Amino acid sequence: MPKQYKKAKARKSIDIFSFERPKPTSFKLKKSLGQNLLTDTDVINKSLMAAELSPQDLVIEIGPGTGVLTDKIIEIGPQLIAIELDKRLSQHLKMRYQGHDNVNIFQADASQVDIPSLLQGHSHYKVMGNLPY
Repeated sequence: MPKQYKKAKARKSIDIFSFERPKPTSFKLKKSLGQNLLTDTDVINKSLMAAELSPQDLVIEIGPGTGVLTDKIIEIGPQLIAIELDKRLSQHLKMRYQGHDNVNIFQADASQVDIPSLLQGHSHYKVMGNLPY
């Protein structure tokens, strides 16, 4: 078989850590959603520095995935609305952040969400995310 037609390797599972469970839940990334999870701390830190977040901001995070960037946003303290398309990840995030009054998780396609309605009453807002390539 020619090199360019080589069979693709099996997809790796990603571990998701939940505060409620001592063991990680494993799942496979969905190719149909173009999922690629942000794990590089340098990229996360550069994104946060570029965003210049403050506790007075409203942050809309598109595609929070497992919540790596979300955790750092929460540490800064703004109001956060996270929009996740994958139902499994959305459920995980809702459980994980249920004790945070400043965090709202929506399971939806961000391209179909009425973003202006989410911004009503907020003059300081930022949109962040690790969108599929």
